[in-house]
Amino acid sequence: MSIPLLRELHEDLRRLLIAGASLAPNDLRLQAMLPKLERLGEAAPVFKKVGEAVSEVVRATPDQAATKLLDLSVLLHAILHTQGSTETAGELRSIGLTDSNASAPTHISYRKLQPVIDALTQTGSGRLEVIRQANADGVFTDMRTFVPAMTALEDSYSEIAEYVAEEVLPKIGQRILPVLHASFNFEGGSGDARKLTAIYRLTAEEEKAAAKELIRKSAFNGSLPVRISALRLAADDADFEDKLLELSYDRKKEIRSAALLALSGSDSEQALERLMEALMKKDTAIAAEPIRRSVNPKLKERVLAFGEELLGTMATDCKSASWLERMIAVLGGLRSPGQHAAERYFLMRLLHDDAIDVMETSRIQSETAEALLESKHPEALLFLQELRHKRPNLLGYSFKAAVRLEQPADVYEAYKPYLDDRKGAAAKQLLQVFYEWVPGPLYEFRNPWERDESEALVSWDSRWVHRLVKMNEEDLVARLAVKPDQEVVDYLLYKAKVNPNIATYRTTTILLALVRLGNEQAPELILSTIEKAKPKHIYYLEEEISFLCASIPSRYADRLRLTVDRFYYEETRNKLLELADLVAAKKEEESTKGAGLLSWIKSIVR
Repeated sequence: MSIPLLRELHEDLRRLLIAGASLAPNDLRLQAMLPKLERLGEAAPVFKKVGEAVSEVVRATPDQAATKLLDLSVLLHAILHTQGSTETAGELRSIGLTDSNASAPTHISYRKLQPVIDALTQTGSGRLEVIRQANADGVFTDMRTFVPAMTALEDSYSEIAEYVAEEVLPKIGQRILPVLHASFNFEGGSGDARKLTAIYRLTAEEEKAAAKELIRKSAFNGSLPVRISALRLAADDADFEDKLLELSYDRKKEIRSAALLALSGSDSEQALERLMEALMKKDTAIAAEPIRRSVNPKLKERVLAFGEELLGTMATDCKSASWLERMIAVLGGLRSPGQHAAERYFLMRLLHDDAIDVMETSRIQSETAEALLESKHPEALLFLQELRHKRPNLLGYSFKAAVRLEQPADVYEAYKPYLDDRKGAAAKQLLQVFYEWVPGPLYEFRNPWERDESEALVSWDSRWVHRLVKMNEEDLVARLAVKPDQEVVDYLLYKAKVNPNIATYRTTTILLALVRLGNEQAPELILSTIEKAKPKHIYYLEEEISFLCASIPSRYADRLRLTVDRFYYEETRNKLLELADLVAAKKEEESTKGAGLLSWIKSIVR
């Protein structure tokens, strides 16, 4: 029987059932299939019956189309189901489960287990969240998850593969080791590299010798991903150092890099010499990271001495590619740049030397300035601040140093002239610093433990925001506005009414600023903007939109609820309805500006 033809017909029926039965009469694809069915009907009566049913659908009148289409669908489903098979192709083989694993618990209901297995073994979006929740719920204690979890190590979405390797397998523990051993392939890809890592980490200390032997064999005989994974693990094996030195000269750059990284865990003289050789010769580009990670205190001194040699030849060699590459590697290799006096003076001399003032060294200049800034040492910050006159291209670093070192009013007086030419290079550098260092619009609404440390608050002089109003930097104005100054509020109100779109970062940032300032017009602007949103433009409510909805007074709850039905996506509608109910339940003190409102928003929008 020609099952493929019936399956093709099934897809066409599905299409018509979705599109509407009125489109079935005279459907061209059904008409094209009729001759094939009639020919097959001469040999098999069932095809003749299907052909007749298709003919009735094609010739049906509009009022008969739905009935004829359903009759054909029922007939076709009956035929296909009788031709189904429950057998699985291939031979049965062991997956490595032992008697101890066979007694592992299987207490999770399959209804709860099935979505997790699908997330581990299939494709599509949203799977990572399912796996994370399953891990939190303890689903992976069930033996039926062992093989799917192992399969997920090869997932094409690397975040899922890494999460399973780092978070799920340790929860399962040693019970999954037989499964991993049975499926491990020396010539495999990144999935087998993760299996090798899991095998080594999960193996008990008393059985580590066998795992180390597997690592040694993989380091020489595996595929490239497996070899790299083995070399990373070999850093724990002191007896393997000679082999690591040998592999650090491998013809493949990736292997050399992995071997050098493994050697960074050794404090032997041989490892020190090899890392310095890599820095000074052909492996300069891959030497910085191993040197930075090295635990050998003598290596840092050697690197700094080599940097001094390069500094001595800068006047003649700084434009050559080899000099630039080596100096960049030296800067990257210093473990804590700028923390120690010798390093700090080296970096300061490097930036102060006039020979560095060429286009080719721009990356070196910025990396050196970044290292001095990260040191947070007063001497380094003062040097950077004073450097603004000598190195205009590093004005941004000078500004950052001044912000950390000086009072806000002094910083404003010293740097405000640089904003006079809005399109100039100096103004662009200062604006970039503002964008980097001024916290985002939700910072004030977050609980202290939820705030990103990189968004540490900096004290800014209040005059900056007025300067930025004149420059029409609406995003920065919205983020810097902390006091209800009339000029700033009028500017934000005007901007909130220009092309409002609740789905854009620009609009939500401005509205959040007005909420933070306690402006009375904010609730009306929020609701009117939501009411103007296009139904399909909001797939789900971003955190910013949720905060805005939560900020409106309880008297607006019914109006917010009326906006629910106009949105297309169910998740959006459900979230809006939930927020409307929460807003309606607000107490009066929570519906006004101030600490009560802020506290309430924090408590519900999570």
